[in-house]
Amino acid sequence: MAFGDLEFDYYVEQNKFLCEKDESFNCHSGLDPESRSLNFYLENSRIPAGAYHDRNRGRNNDIRVVEISMVQKGYIVDLGLVEYGKAWELQCRLWSKRVEGGLPDLLLLLEHPPVMTLGRRGNRSYLIASPEELEAMGVPIFHVERGGDVTYHGPGQIVGYPILNLKDYGYRVVRYVEQLEEVLLRVLRDFGIEGKREALNRGVWVGREKIASIGVAIKRWVSFHGFALNYGTDLKYFDLIHPCGLEGIKVTSMEKVLGKKISRDDLTEKIRLHFKEIFERDWEEKTLEQINSEF
Repeated sequence: MAFGDLEFDYYVEQNKFLCEKDESFNCHSGLDPESRSLNFYLENSRIPAGAYHDRNRGRNNDIRVVEISMVQKGYIVDLGLVEYGKAWELQCRLWSKRVEGGLPDLLLLLEHPPVMTLGRRGNRSYLIASPEELEAMGVPIFHVERGGDVTYHGPGQIVGYPILNLKDYGYRVVRYVEQLEEVLLRVLRDFGIEGKREALNRGVWVGREKIASIGVAIKRWVSFHGFALNYGTDLKYFDLIHPCGLEGIKVTSMEKVLGKKISRDDLTEKIRLHFKEIFERDWEEKTLEQINSEF
């Protein structure tokens, strides 16, 4: 998916800044801001402002500045191993609560049993294995609303689902994805791995091999879906697909790069640390039961 294919339709209604359609980010698309159909910018780090030009409609539209109250609290929840469908339903429920203001920002950390997922523009032709073969292996397929194409999730891969109100951070989608990449780059560096970005193919790479993928969705300014970092993943499952719709690429893991086992607890500790550095909030550790009891 080209970055220019992102769908934006921002408008003002009763002095309130709203997002009518969702933004989804492709895990491998380039970042040419001039190709965007919406020239949206931020006046400063907290307040969206300015004007945009809709190239399809050929007119300029003024947007008035709206003050945003910062919510300083945030919750981090480690869910352990969760079946993908249940985690997807949970994300949607928590996203709705965040949009309504019933919850602060959230970071869900978890792993999934083996599963293939396709983004909203995902192409099933990038599945090398047939649906019948995947079913025989006990690997379901989900077509979801995140950006990006096909990817694999499974044990040994830490998945992070940030549910954040991006207005409060003053982030466009590009900046948000860059910040997620920065979290992962810092985590890898703590383990002695030098990761890198690739301008045309988002995520994090070690040499010419991909170690982490990013595919997000943003609706009404609130993010969901997120990132996946391979630490001890069984990489044979990636042979069943063209990861992120890229033919001929290889996927790696932290354990493969380092030649030793990685502690999940040590890894999630580093993810928490660097996520808190990048996304500044008063983050608290919570269980899902605690969140449910509060809200």
